[in-house]
Amino acid sequence: MKWFPMEIRRAESICALRFSGYEFEQTSRLHEKGGLASLAQPVIDTLVLHGDQNANFAAFFALQRGLHKWGGERCTKYSEEHIAYDFLFLHLYRLDPPQEFTDSSHSEEWIKDFAPKAEEIAAFVRNSFRRVGHGAKIDM
Repeated sequence: MKWFPMEIRRAESICALRFSGYEFEQTSRLHEKGGLASLAQPVIDTLVLHGDQNANFAAFFALQRGLHKWGGERCTKYSEEHIAYDFLFLHLYRLDPPQEFTDSSHSEEWIKDFAPKAEEIAAFVRNSFRRVGHGAKIDM
């Protein structure tokens, strides 16, 4: 199957939104310690995963919100944020979020629309991740 960037973007978004990031932020009191962005930034800076999978899911969720809702829409695939987003996707797409932080509607959508094709999606992301190269980090 031929994949288009919009389909890949949708698959990655649904994968990230399976995790109830805002619920995790409140439950873990992360909102008192810098919020979700405080978990995303170290991954952006170093491409090193957190030791705690919940923190990785939260960072992935935060990057999805940041890139598609909180003003990061102008970031290109060359940006550190998109590279970290793809990196987290490749780490988390095979894993289920913990039950207490699972968003059921996005999980159902992932299972129905994307899980059967997850390896194809991941192969596309892997291939594009390796070939990012150099370019503008923000659309002008």
